[in-house]
Amino acid sequence: MEETTRFYNDLYSSEAGTYTHDREPNVMINRITADELTAAAQHMKGNTAPGADNIPSKAVKSTISTFAGRLADAFYGLLEEDNMPPELLHAKTILLYKKGNRLDIGNYRPISLLPVLYKILTRVITDRVSTAAENAHALPPEQAGFRRTYSTVDHIHSLNQLFEKSREFNMPLYVVFIDFKKAFDSIELQSIWEALQSYGIDAV
Repeated sequence: MEETTRFYNDLYSSEAGTYTHDREPNVMINRITADELTAAAQHMKGNTAPGADNIPSKAVKSTISTFAGRLADAFYGLLEEDNMPPELLHAKTILLYKKGNRLDIGNYRPISLLPVLYKILTRVITDRVSTAAENAHALPPEQAGFRRTYSTVDHIHSLNQLFEKSREFNMPLYVVFIDFKKAFDSIELQSIWEALQSYGIDAV
């Protein structure tokens, strides 16, 4: 347990230090709607393991329409007051073995099981940020992953075309692949926020 704790403390440590973004007083948060919450709930998989709240996602999916309005009001109040209950932020983490030496903690992928209501809220926020980024033309056309109407299959097809033309015309072809180790775990939150603000994306 000590080795695991030490490994993840090092992995998630920030070179920039602890970063907290304070919302500008004149920036208004757009009210979350019942329709947004319902759509977010319906996008969840129904057979996922519950988080620390032990509420299965399928139970919420089947009943969300009965309390979406009240939940929207509650979420809006929490965001306005910038005061999320600790219970909503508590995750249950499990480690899934990937490959290599089973005694090396780095060969395990951490999976955080979050409270289902928190996942619904963050899905709404993610959808809003994605829409705002697309509208601001913040993402280059070369980025195909994690975007609506885009697919990495298109890039694979383009790469195959390059291979075929290279062989057809007997021309050299050089391809570079970059594998960023722990890319999602090591990115600085401050950098993400600054990138969003540079495109005028603040409160969504």
